Amino acid sequence: MPRDTRDRDAMLAAAMKLRPVLVAHIAAVVSDFAVAEDILQEVIVEISNRWQEYNPSGPLRVWCLDIARQQALAWIQTQRGARPVLDTEALAALATDPTWHNTPGPGMLPPDALRDCVGRLTHEARVILELSYGQGQSCKQIAEDCERTIESIYVALTRIRDHVRKCVMRAQGMESI
Repeated sequence: MPRDTRDRDAMLAAAMKLRPVLVAHIAAVVSDFAVAEDILQEVIVEISNRWQEYNPSGPLRVWCLDIARQQALAWIQTQRGARPVLDTEALAALATDPTWHNTPGPGMLPPDALRDCVGRLTHEARVILELSYGQGQSCKQIAEDCERTIESIYVALTRIRDHVRKCVMRAQGMESI
């Protein structure tokens, strides 16, 4: 029996709270933070599409990490000569270890840093960000909603992610990275 779409919304909200863990996991596979951010968009869309497959008796984090790993490995297969940084067994072990993502490190953000940086974006940029990450819309859908070309949405999302990344890095005192 299909579950209520409110279950989907609650699950997506919980999955979005895992964003730093998912990005770190993807980056461990592809070794590029910017690519990991791009793949995260696909992961959120995949989670949204497959939400009814999730077994609520199991840990959501492990399920989301598995989807992230699948998407990252799929990206690697499309790249010539790209190889995962960690092998699939190591990634699976990380996904099932409940403590690895709680260790402070360069992938962990102060909770207010991301919120503050997103708050500094223009209204239009925040709308595009919400449609992409918050609602899981494709770039094509966003372009239609905003009455823009799909290319301009690709460029906007790239610039938004770059701006937010640099802002967060400045907030962490990591400007030179």
